[in-house]
Amino acid sequence: MKRKQLEKAVIVLGLGVLLTGCGTVAKESQEVKHSEKIEKKKDPIKAKDDSSTKTTVEASEEVIETENGTFSVQLPDGWEEIEPTDLNDEADIGLENEEKSLYLAVLSESEEDYDGFDGYKEAIEFSLDVVEETEKPIDLNGWKGTRRFITAKVDGMKAYYVYDVVASDAGHYAQRMAWTMNSKKDKYGKELESVLDSIKDVTK
Repeated sequence: MKRKQLEKAVIVLGLGVLLTGCGTVAKESQEVKHSEKIEKKKDPIKAKDDSSTKTTVEASEEVIETENGTFSVQLPDGWEEIEPTDLNDEADIGLENEEKSLYLAVLSESEEDYDGFDGYKEAIEFSLDVVEETEKPIDLNGWKGTRRFITAKVDGMKAYYVYDVVASDAGHYAQRMAWTMNSKKDKYGKELESVLDSIKDVTK
């Protein structure tokens, strides 16, 4: 097995444990849940960087319609939408950069199905073997919540996760996760954050 395939298989296993909820919203059809692309356009965005020099990259804006909302996301070169269930059985959005072994999934649910945001947070859990973790609040593009930076053990390997638990102004609660191998976090961590930060809830 190629290492790239091994990395994906191991890390996806971790996501399967992580992205969980109380299951009040039924996922009725795999074909419907695989989002429909309804818009694509080129738009230059700046990749986040701690240095004073910012790198401008071409990004494709995808508007993704799912049974749990409509979302837009800026995809840098090399990223593409994939079948969400390739990453997690409950995911509404699945994205990857296969060449770099970077992955992202979103699980969205209506706020009407929970007793507030605190109730939603109580209904989900993080079940991996955490090695290192930091957390910060986020308030960006209509989302408010927390972002956790996590290194966790998965079947004897270490993976790096950027994990958001957020509420949108458009009426959805979501778990948003981007991840890669732990050895790649210094090189690609900011790219994972940039793609997560670009997600907007454009549900009308």
